Amino acid sequence: MGERNRVFVLALTAVFSAIAFVATAFLAIPYPGGGYFNFGDAAIILSSAFLGPLPSLFVAFFGGAMADIFLGMAMYAPFSLLAKFLLSLSSSLFFRLFKRKWGGLLLGSALGGILEVLSYMLCYYVLLGTLTVSSLFDLIQAAVSIAVSIPLYLAINRAVAFRLHRKA
Repeated sequence: MGERNRVFVLALTAVFSAIAFVATAFLAIPYPGGGYFNFGDAAIILSSAFLGPLPSLFVAFFGGAMADIFLGMAMYAPFSLLAKFLLSLSSSLFFRLFKRKWGGLLLGSALGGILEVLSYMLCYYVLLGTLTVSSLFDLIQAAVSIAVSIPLYLAINRAVAFRLHRKA
């Protein structure tokens, strides 16, 4: 990878990290049971498509775990890190496995969403002694994040392709 490309990936990683953090920490919608709904996962899914596995893991860390710390919920940060890591890794790997087609992103994000919900179930069990505190809300968040990220991916990808085509 050339120096210019590394700088571009680093800058894009920083932008996606900021978007994920803001979408998690400042667009948080509390729900019963002590958790909160947010749109940070959509930014993580997008970053996994545009950046690949390793940079999107940084986005997952800053978007999920750091937002938990910022919001005063540091005890959830290790579980958020695991959950967002699995979402990011699954989305990115399936996207590449399906030759960068949106269907792979959809399948990977769906699997990542399920793994994310299971991670939070582990969290609820470890911290609260129960498995189902907010699992329904976690499933809804995963579904909404996928529903937001796939059309955004298609729109951004189309806009970039159009711009590149116009330059040629």
